[in-house]
Amino acid sequence: DDMAGQLQKIRFGGDLFQIVADKIREFCKDNIDKKIIDLGCGDGLVGEALYSRGFSDITGMDISEKMIAIAAAKNVYKSVQQVDLLKALPAESISFCILSCVGTSTYLNPAVLGEWLRVVKDGGLVVFTHKTAVLGEWEEEQDRLEVEGRWKCKYKSDPLFYLPALVNPGLERVYVFVYQKL
Repeated sequence: DDMAGQLQKIRFGGDLFQIVADKIREFCKDNIDKKIIDLGCGDGLVGEALYSRGFSDITGMDISEKMIAIAAAKNVYKSVQQVDLLKALPAESISFCILSCVGTSTYLNPAVLGEWLRVVKDGGLVVFTHKTAVLGEWEEEQDRLEVEGRWKCKYKSDPLFYLPALVNPGLERVYVFVYQKL
């Protein structure tokens, strides 16, 4: 709740939300009639970026009640819910075509990846970001799931600036990942 209203000022990764939305649009081509879940939706920046690219069936989930209220007021989400993302998601299995989670993995642990895969349809996309500070532990689990044949990495960005507003943004980078559920 302390960050409510501040994310627009911070501008994660400069245009990280736009980059993620562009990548989702690129993978979907012209098929924008996709059901999307935006985990850690915060104040709705990813939802706005997706909506501006034609996506309209977007569900937002975040732990912060204040952030959810801001996101809901933007009228880009079909629904928003206050949810602890470290617990089972209140969603049906294989119910979403796309899952996005931007700027949130620092507060989670890689064990959530199994839950993410549970709610995504076969052939669907799982799109997320990691800071370099947590990259190692997450990539270990990502690689394990790929070896098990549960998903396939379709894209990993070059390192991007994470928080350009910091005094020394050069110390931290962020990566965008796109996986396809198998």
